[in-house]
Amino acid sequence: MQHSSCIYSISQHYPDEWFGGKFVLCPLLSKIYGISPRFRKSSPRRIGVCVYLNSRAVVLFKCRILGLSSGERSGSVSIPSFVKAGGRDSILRFLEGFQYADGSFVCANSPCVRITTSSLKLATEIDATANEISGFSLRITGEGIRQWVRFVRLLNPVEVSKFLVWNTLSECPPRLFLRQCVSLLLGDVVPADFLTRQSDEDHKKRFLGSVDLLTLFVLRNDSLNADGLVTESVARSREAAVRSVKRLRRDGFLRNSLCGKPSSYSLSSKGVELIEQFEEAWEIIRHENPKFFH
Repeated sequence: MQHSSCIYSISQHYPDEWFGGKFVLCPLLSKIYGISPRFRKSSPRRIGVCVYLNSRAVVLFKCRILGLSSGERSGSVSIPSFVKAGGRDSILRFLEGFQYADGSFVCANSPCVRITTSSLKLATEIDATANEISGFSLRITGEGIRQWVRFVRLLNPVEVSKFLVWNTLSECPPRLFLRQCVSLLLGDVVPADFLTRQSDEDHKKRFLGSVDLLTLFVLRNDSLNADGLVTESVARSREAAVRSVKRLRRDGFLRNSLCGKPSSYSLSSKGVELIEQFEEAWEIIRHENPKFFH
């Protein structure tokens, strides 16, 4: 929270976190505060997307009524007193939200749920809860993962997809983006297809694959030109959006729109098929916590 400019914001990684921002955070914040959040790039230096509310009332409510900190005070935070007063279930729901922002499902030879904080007090409180639920601390491994997720549900679609890959296939390769997790969930590929391809160049290709998935998703219902695509997808730049379009046209997923809009693009039959597959996987992801997914 930035008290001086009255902005309440949540920053996440691009491009995969766009989906969580769009279908989890925005509906949730709108329902709580009655204000439609906005999307923007998190900063010129970071590859991120930011969901934010520009509201003095929201910031004052968070700080003065709920007693939450504003600005750079992450090293001194703890579970708010009103959350503790609500009992165990209230604390677990708090941890769900905290886990969205500062937790992750880590894929590797030893998969785990990892939660990070620079506050020793908060770390101690989370550690006590984790130990009570799963017998593990802030790095929850093995069977403790399933036990933890049963009580502290994953809300972030990206982390849900990685957990489901691990839970279904008993392994989840590291350094994957949403597009690759979708392919694994649908059975189009197997983990071994990724385990031997872990170079920086492989990682870059996977990143661009997820950027292109987002481009297709934004264009699924309406044709847009490059500027419209930049706005809707919160792309890094106009040049990045154009490069994504070129890759998708080269691979047969996009075509020039027939609607008469100048220099606009829409999905080809191949692109429609890919988005239908993604929406099938999205339902699998959504089923993990349908209360928060729209």
